[in-house]
Amino acid sequence: MPSFQTRLKITGLKPGNPPEAVMAAAVGALETRHHVESNQLELAGGVPQLNLRFLVEPTEYSGENQQARESAAMMRDAVERVALTGALTVLRRSRGRWPRCNRKAQCSGAGSSTGERVPRRRVTMMPTTAPITRPSTTPISELAQNGSLVADPVK
Repeated sequence: MPSFQTRLKITGLKPGNPPEAVMAAAVGALETRHHVESNQLELAGGVPQLNLRFLVEPTEYSGENQQARESAAMMRDAVERVALTGALTVLRRSRGRWPRCNRKAQCSGAGSSTGERVPRRRVTMMPTTAPITRPSTTPISELAQNGSLVADPVK
């Protein structure tokens, strides 16, 4: 059976809900459609994150991915009743790794398994219109005396 994992950032609790209600809502929503293998709460960059691993009934590859994404969205909706959420990521186990599962890549691991190149974003440098000036060679003590080092007041 294909194994998937969801990672959902939690940015806060809604009033009147205990912290335990967040994980209970996530597990309860996923268990309505799939077998939940594990669930844990981690801190990722200082932000709480729910990690749930679940199994999807085997059908066809893209159908399994679609079911996993739909289930993750359903889980997020359930969690949003009790907490404020951030980013949601869906991963699919593939050869011992967990590549992202999104609509474009179809859980391919960013082209690594198919040999495709991932296009890079092109950055265009624009010339500046301001003239380049040399730094002042005036001693700091002289600038301080004539008031040139005084910052403009905030308006």
